[in-house]
This record gives sequence, structure tokens and C-alpha cells, in this order.
Amino acid sequence: MRNRFKKIAALSLTLIVIFPLALIAANWQWNRHHEREALNAQLERSYTQEPLEISSFKDLTSDSLTEYSRVKVQGEIISEITWWRKQSLDGIPGFVGLVQLEVNKSFTVVLALGWSQQPIEVALNKTVDSVARLRLINNFEADPSDLPINQTNTPASLIPGGGKFYLELVSPPIERIAILPLPEMTAGPHLGYVGQWVLIAIFALVVYVIAIRNLPTTD
Repeated sequence: MRNRFKKIAALSLTLIVIFPLALIAANWQWNRHHEREALNAQLERSYTQEPLEISSFKDLTSDSLTEYSRVKVQGEIISEITWWRKQSLDGIPGFVGLVQLEVNKSFTVVLALGWSQQPIEVALNKTVDSVARLRLINNFEADPSDLPINQTNTPASLIPGGGKFYLELVSPPIERIAILPLPEMTAGPHLGYVGQWVLIAIFALVVYVIAIRNLPTTD
């Protein structure tokens, strides 16, 4: 009887670990699916919405704008290119060229020009009159002391006091810099993963029941 009790305890402990973990994983994938749907909705709006004119920081925080919303940007580049490192394009590591754009005397914004596999020397047209996308700054990693000149880990380093937004040009003004594409509109594999984790939870429960029922009643 003691061996039977030990086996039941071991099976129960295994189920207690596997079953909730599978449900947690399924719930996480479900949430990722909804996040992907929300992103797709943002991208859809960015395709169909007419670019909005901006002239102040307040315009960027308008309720009518979300990430990837298109805006009309006019101004003068007032800095050299700073290269935002660790930025991949199609799986290739590289850099995004960043500049400070003065829209007017009271409003300066960081502008992403495009992507390059390596920092390059370019001659910039100081005047910008184009369409850009609103992007959120998610990386606030501090720049190390030995970082090469004109390189950074985050666009926030170019904004006095940090910041939450930068703009991304829809079409780069320099042929040697690649365009920064929108994320692909796809549902992703998350619903399939939800099903897999639910099946794992059910399988663990079924195996537990069968194993308990097949245990000998005596040692």
C-alpha cells in the first residue's frame, strides 16, 4: 500500500506541475494573438489614414495618432547622422541612421532615415519635406563609455531628457540607405500554439487518470 501511495503522490505532483504550466502557456499565446491583432489594426490604419500635419510635441500625443500613424514632416536637419546599432533588417544585423529634425524653433524630433549594414558617410540634404511614421521608443539602454563616435543604443539618447517618440521616414532620402518596412501583417502561429498547449494539458490529465486507474491495489 505504501508503494501505491508513493506512486499516486509522484503522479499527482507531476500533474500539478504540468497542467497549470500548460494552461499558463496557452493563455500567454492567446494574449500574444490579441496583441498581434491589435498591431494589425494599427498597420491597417497606417495604410488608409491620410498623413496628419504636425508642428508640436502635442500633435504627436494626439488621440488620433497611434504607433505607425503617418504624419507630414517638414523641417531642417540640425545634426550629423548618429547610427542606432543592433538594428536588424531581414535577419541581417545593422544600423539605423538617426538625425535631429527641427520642425520649428520650439519643436525638434528624432528622425530615422533608414537602415544600413554598416555606418556610412553620406551627404545629407538638410531640408526634409516628406511622410514619416510615428514610432515608440522601447529601448532606453544606456550608451557604454567605449561606444564608437556617432553611435547609440537608443533614439532617446538624441532627445534632451529622453523621450518616448521618434519618426521613421517612409522613403529614405539616400539611395545607399534601405527603407524601414512596416511589420508584416499576419496572424502568426499563436492560435496554433494555444491549441497545442491545451492538448498537452488534456493529455497530461488523461494520462494521470489512466495511470491511477491502472495502479495495482496491492503491493
